[in-house]
Amino acid sequence: MYKIAFDDATKILTATIVGFWTAAEARQYLSEFERELKLARRICGGATRILIDCTQSTIQSQEVIEVLQSAQLLIQSLPGDRCAVVVSSSLAKIQTARTTENPSVRSFLAMAEATEWLAESRADPL
Repeated sequence: MYKIAFDDATKILTATIVGFWTAAEARQYLSEFERELKLARRICGGATRILIDCTQSTIQSQEVIEVLQSAQLLIQSLPGDRCAVVVSSSLAKIQTARTTENPSVRSFLAMAEATEWLAESRADPL
C-alpha cells in the first residue's frame, strides 16, 4: 500500500510506503509516482523536493528493489532535484544508501532531519 501527495505549502511531494510489496505493486506505484512527479514539477517550475516515508515498510525483495530503482532515474533527472528517504532502521538505511549513489538522494532515520534537509536545500541547491 502507498499514498502519494503534494503539499502546496511546502512544495514537497511525499510518498508513504507501507508493508511488503510484490513486483506488480511496485510497478503500479512507479506509474503513479511518475504522474505525480510530473505534476509537482509543473507546479514547482522544475526541480522538485521529494520525501519518501518508508517507516511503515519492511525490507523489500530484490525484485521490488530493481523495479523501484527506476524511480531514482526519475528523481535524478533534473538538476536541483532532492529526495529524502526516511526509514525505520539502520539496516534499511544501509540498504537505501547501497542502492543510491547520487548525493541528491539521502536516507534518514528521523522525519525531522529529512524535512530540514529538504527545506535547507531550497536555499542551497546542488
